[in-house]
Amino acid sequence: MRIGAAEQFAKEFKSLYAAAGRQPTVDQLVDMARVKQLDVGRATLYGWVRDGKPPRQRAVLKFLVDVLEPIAQQRTGRASRRGGEGDVAVYRPRGAAWWEKLRSAAIAEGATRPAPVRNRLTAVVSVDDDHADPYLVVYRGKRTTEGLVVEPSHAYLDQVRAGGDLTRPRHTSWLDDSVPPALDVKVVNNTKLTVFFHEALLRIDASRLDPRPVPECGSITFERMSGRFEGDLLLNHGGPMTDCTLRFRLEHPHHSAFVSREHVLSVRHDGALGDPAPVLDALAEAGLGRRGLADLKQFADPARPLMTPSIFLVGTLEYTWTDLDGIRHLMTHRVRTPIYLIDIRVDLIQAGARIDISAEYAMALAADRDRYLVSQNISHALQAGEADRFLIRLTSQRSSIHNFQLTLLYAVDGQGELGELDCGRITLNFFKRQTA
Repeated sequence: MRIGAAEQFAKEFKSLYAAAGRQPTVDQLVDMARVKQLDVGRATLYGWVRDGKPPRQRAVLKFLVDVLEPIAQQRTGRASRRGGEGDVAVYRPRGAAWWEKLRSAAIAEGATRPAPVRNRLTAVVSVDDDHADPYLVVYRGKRTTEGLVVEPSHAYLDQVRAGGDLTRPRHTSWLDDSVPPALDVKVVNNTKLTVFFHEALLRIDASRLDPRPVPECGSITFERMSGRFEGDLLLNHGGPMTDCTLRFRLEHPHHSAFVSREHVLSVRHDGALGDPAPVLDALAEAGLGRRGLADLKQFADPARPLMTPSIFLVGTLEYTWTDLDGIRHLMTHRVRTPIYLIDIRVDLIQAGARIDISAEYAMALAADRDRYLVSQNISHALQAGEADRFLIRLTSQRSSIHNFQLTLLYAVDGQGELGELDCGRITLNFFKRQTA
């Protein structure tokens, strides 16, 4: 009886892997494929070597044949020499062209069969944004023609990225208190079979460092007798700033009167001051230098006598940054931040139908890498007509932009069938405070 192409491919491929001694292992083959920049998941590869299913990609089959055929030929050759001629059949390589012809025939044969069960499974992915705390950096999702776009959201972060004023946020630990982005995945089984989802895959096209700067006014103290600064005038929690300058004057804290002329200050890419001399010169003009005669009491707040006297640095911060397409952007922010003043003798005083979530998973993304896979084992069994819901929390080491596709792998109870449920494309703009 003549067998079909799919059955023949399964028979030949399983024989090849057996002749190679089932080596390399599936995990080793996955790692080797990633080095070759091939998109191969562990569960998918396991289905190929166990069941002999033909790969959809020609390059993947060529990779497997190139790895396995030499091992199979060498291994069976050694066994034949040890056991005597004829005891073990030596594997004869078929060649890439033969395998490709059989693979194409097997796939064409499978295309004429009834639609697989995955066409009757449904997945909806959104962002879990059930957080009302205004001090937290949270993530919001929106639908576009390219898929789901996930962005960080915070009043100050939104203000800065829109070119707004730089201020000291009311909640100084806003960057430490963030909620990692979580994909809210709802799957529905409308089939008559039980489906076991056992793995979630992120097929990432690219992960890149987010180049957008996030400047913030810091807090500095000027100790007049020593002429020393403590603290940071500016902080940058994002990508580098280039050609960065701060034009400023000093303003009296109790009335809108400038007490110095305009000065220009160079700022480094991370927000740190270059040469602080312009600030020292401006303080000297206000009578606050080491030899200055100004009484610090005039800069104190009469309503709050325990607060440290201060003077305000007021000006404009201007810088450029380069996006992922190489386009330079000019940004300008107004700046107003205090400089606290002390003498060495004075102590400084610090001032739909509801589906409950059944499980949560964590998946970490690289900050700067192309074409890689992130896998997470999951466990959700859906009887016919059932639905389930779970969260996938995403993290990364740096602020970064990610483009990927979420896929759920499943097996059908009693059918021996492995399948993939495509959950759509997702773009994630991940934000994380950059520390020194």
